[in-house]
Amino acid sequence: MNSWMKRRVLILCTGNSARSQMAEALVNHFRDAQWGAISAGTHPAGKVHPFAIAALKEIGIDASRARSKSIDEFRDANFDLVITVCDSAAEECPLWLGQGKRAHISYPDPARGTLDDFRKVRDDIRRRVIEYLDSFEPESIDKGK
Repeated sequence: MNSWMKRRVLILCTGNSARSQMAEALVNHFRDAQWGAISAGTHPAGKVHPFAIAALKEIGIDASRARSKSIDEFRDANFDLVITVCDSAAEECPLWLGQGKRAHISYPDPARGTLDDFRKVRDDIRRRVIEYLDSFEPESIDKGK
């Protein structure tokens, strides 16, 4: 797929410091030819958790320049898909005002845990989000779900 045909996905979480950051990096690393991922938070933490950066580095992804971003930066942007990765963000953003379809794939918050907790979430995101994107068909997703 040419870069001009690349689909765009917005990955939302509350703080945009761990789960959504890892998902953004994983999608951009493993599905760069098909998808462009951006992450944001409903209440951005202002920093990316060091364990998220370390967990990504272990598998060869440099996220050292990642930054915590607010959903407000992307209100007018067009996305093919919006994925919420935490229950709080899914509840706070019941309807994305943009054009994209919406999906919820929840993960436990590793922020108060160990590096091993981040590894588990990283690996689960890598499996479930990538699998979802690989099978994504815009017309097969119900609006508002």
